[in-house]
Amino acid sequence: MNLTLLCVLSAFGQTSQKRPATTSAKKLVTTPAQNPATQQPVKPKRPKMAIEYFAEFDLSDNKVFGESHANDEGKYFKQPGAKRACPDGWHLPTEYELEGIVPRGGRKGDDWNVRPLKFFDNGRNLMNWPENIQIGKDDTAKVYLGDFSYPGNNICYALRFKKDNVSTTDNKMLAAYKYELLGLITDRPDGPQKPGPAFRLKVTVRYLGENFEGTIADIANEDFWQNNKNNDVVRIFSAGGTTWGKPGGGLGNSGYYMSSSVTRSEEYRNLDVVKTTATNDEISAMNFGINGASVGGVSPPDLIMYVRCVSDK
Repeated sequence: MNLTLLCVLSAFGQTSQKRPATTSAKKLVTTPAQNPATQQPVKPKRPKMAIEYFAEFDLSDNKVFGESHANDEGKYFKQPGAKRACPDGWHLPTEYELEGIVPRGGRKGDDWNVRPLKFFDNGRNLMNWPENIQIGKDDTAKVYLGDFSYPGNNICYALRFKKDNVSTTDNKMLAAYKYELLGLITDRPDGPQKPGPAFRLKVTVRYLGENFEGTIADIANEDFWQNNKNNDVVRIFSAGGTTWGKPGGGLGNSGYYMSSSVTRSEEYRNLDVVKTTATNDEISAMNFGINGASVGGVSPPDLIMYVRCVSDK
């Protein structure tokens, strides 16, 4: 019997040769390729979405991520300290990176207080809202268009990252968004909803890309979100509040997230839209509450709030 045949038979237990018995435990040895801790993350076959750059949890201390979304889990920072607080490989988001989570509010036409993301509004859809979004640290902010739908049941649907045909000329970043307020309670069965102890904002995003030919109506329903959801990306944001004095002002009622930016005015081509008001006395932040969510200016500039770091890569 040649050596090759012996090896094959041995592998299938068809040889009379027996392995020596042993009473010692066999040591498991893994190569770097086998050890999950040493493997490089597999890049998706699609572009990395804006929301995927954001960490899953807030900072609970300098350079330290928390381990839950409890409203009192995060650490409060002023903007100067927040710029130094993220661990290596992470950074404080710009206002344009935060716009990858929720849109900026502003003025359109005669309406000076348009907030695209609303939770209890049964009004008609808001279409082609211009958004200036930065996707990752090395990107420059580009103008995309977004459509928003309001079923009025503490949910808002959006079709975002549509091309504007000037700054962006393709739909390769096109994505469906579902915004949902968690932890709402009522004092009585027919009473209005209000934030409870577990009040938070849940953002679910599904990549669509250039092959999607539908409209906001196709994604603004639960049938869409209950099917083909294995690759959805979810981030949950806590209602830590904000204040310029004692930490915890508004705790449990609203969420505020720091950016590295100050507010500025932006006018969008032929769309009759002006976003925010330029001032030296405001910093730009993401905020949400019972009525809606947006990125915009808050003051005074020494406010303290939570930080959600963004990956450098």
